[in-house]
Amino acid sequence: MDISNERADKKRHPKRKRRVITVIVVILAVIVAGGSVYLNTSYPASDDALLALESDDYVTVTQMENGYYVFQPGPALVDSNTGDGTVGADASSYDATTSGADASPTSDPQAETASATDGLANEASKFSPDAMQCGVIFYPGGKVDQAAYAPLMREFAERGFTVVLVRFPFNLAVFDINAADGIEAQFPQIGHWYIGGHSLGGAMAAQYASDHSGDIEGLLLCAAYSTEDLSGTELQVVSVYGSCDGVLNMQSYEKDKPNIPQAEEDVIVGGCHSYFGDYGMQDGDGTPTITREQQMSRTADDLLAMAAA
Repeated sequence: MDISNERADKKRHPKRKRRVITVIVVILAVIVAGGSVYLNTSYPASDDALLALESDDYVTVTQMENGYYVFQPGPALVDSNTGDGTVGADASSYDATTSGADASPTSDPQAETASATDGLANEASKFSPDAMQCGVIFYPGGKVDQAAYAPLMREFAERGFTVVLVRFPFNLAVFDINAADGIEAQFPQIGHWYIGGHSLGGAMAAQYASDHSGDIEGLLLCAAYSTEDLSGTELQVVSVYGSCDGVLNMQSYEKDKPNIPQAEEDVIVGGCHSYFGDYGMQDGDGTPTITREQQMSRTADDLLAMAAA
């Protein structure tokens, strides 16, 4: 054996190892950096959505210590329909702080009727005193700022519901599927509880409902489907999505339909994926032919119809 060649190989091998290690370290760094960027990047709430977090005479908005927002019918609705200004849990019972009271309603919720488009409850009045006995826990969609759903939550509250809008680490419901735990106990006046969610949030809400079907009476799926088999439960289910939705995987949606045979389905003609919130247009979504307000109003009517069934 050529001794000089053997020495040369020994000198070269450490360099090769160092290069391989360097390449691996760089690749791992890119993966970690990319993951960090993904986890910390979300669709932000619009300015209008942020304004919807402010209280007015029609909807009272408070924030719990854990960051969850609570939307409840305001005094203009409660007093005129029941003569009693008490709804749900008092804010002090969970150390909530009022978000503000500067926003003005765009219309009179008592006079405004349900969406003109055909929905599950297109003849229902906007406010229902019976809904004041109902609570809704809502799971936001994946990678969407929690506050983007404030306009939809206001629609729910204007119909009489007490609504709790939860938040997740990195805006991903998979990191806290049980985010709804403990909410019911903070609102002892509420006798009927529903859970809902948008997109990924809807799928995780379905999983929570599956595990707590004795406590939850109904499930609202907004552009979402249930991978859990709910056919053996007594859960009411409403599934609503827009005909122009370009994000919802319809193949998976149809495949998992047998999991919710009891579901009432509402396809909003002209609606899209992004219009359940207010965060701009989501990548890949279709072009809607109705307004965001119309889609949200229709969705709230569907929730009210489920609660009234």
